[in-house]
Amino acid sequence: LQDIAVKSGLGKRVAFHGWLQRKELDELYDRSTCVVFPSVWHEPGGTVAFEAMAHAKPIIMSAVGGMPEVVRDGKNGILVPPNDTQALATAIMAVTGDNELATTLGERGPVDIAERFTIDIHMRTLDTVYRKALSYS
Repeated sequence: LQDIAVKSGLGKRVAFHGWLQRKELDELYDRSTCVVFPSVWHEPGGTVAFEAMAHAKPIIMSAVGGMPEVVRDGKNGILVPPNDTQALATAIMAVTGDNELATTLGERGPVDIAERFTIDIHMRTLDTVYRKALSYS
């Protein structure tokens, strides 16, 4: 990927950070306009989406696996079809070119975490699922 970035003339615009300590990662999130995660795999629960939301950053993510349950298109981020480079570029340009959109999408992230993804909510959901499963016996 580094070779592709250099050969494409993007060497000075793309950084490959490698493994980062939590403080360094937090600083990168804080300096970013948005977080782009164009996965082609069926992500069951990409940690990157939750981290972006916690940092109040809009996320642009492929609509794969369980990610549409986390990233709500037009609410806390933008979902794009996997392998659709044009849709990905359009989404990046929309968010980076519109501060109000970036702010609105980003501000929804911490709210979504508090309303949908706390450990208490998760435990109540699991309890409900287990009770339903037990009632079928």
